[in-house]
Amino acid sequence: VLDDPEIGLIIKSKKPSVIRGLPAIHPLLERATMTGRCLRPEREWGMFAAEASFGADMAVGIDMTTAIIEVVLTGCRGVYHDAMGLRSHAFYVWGNDRIIFDSLDRMVAAVKKYKHNSTQDPSLGDWSTHLKELDPFSDEKGGERIGFYMKRLLEAYETGEGREGAVRFANMHYAELWGDDKVFTLPH
Repeated sequence: VLDDPEIGLIIKSKKPSVIRGLPAIHPLLERATMTGRCLRPEREWGMFAAEASFGADMAVGIDMTTAIIEVVLTGCRGVYHDAMGLRSHAFYVWGNDRIIFDSLDRMVAAVKKYKHNSTQDPSLGDWSTHLKELDPFSDEKGGERIGFYMKRLLEAYETGEGREGAVRFANMHYAELWGDDKVFTLPH
């Protein structure tokens, strides 16, 4: 933002206290904010990442957070910087140095290159071929499905089922409506 007048930055922290707890960056953040191109939403807490990224060309996430998933599901491009080095993650198989980077320098260079000529690397931040894996329904009715599942869990608890029985019951009913492939059971 300070070096390039064509760059805008929206900082949407999961917890506003994180930035307050980093006083060393406050002078830099203030300089960036003074450009008018660095924004921090007033109500970060409770704001969806997709709201903050509305109209953005590229969203950047630090580590594997759901924020980037939420943003790409709304149509924005998105990249991760994987500071923790989780190289075994499935995103590396199909998105290494396109949607996930284990090097901050390579990620910044790729984003700058994309900014200057987006046709040079049109795959940067493009999740389009994997959106069905992230949201197989794409119908904005996740709340209904979660409500259905929770209701089945509570029904099972009320009949005396324990934790495992209640989960089995809810999984069975969920799978009947939305498919076995939508239920994942962790081994004990």
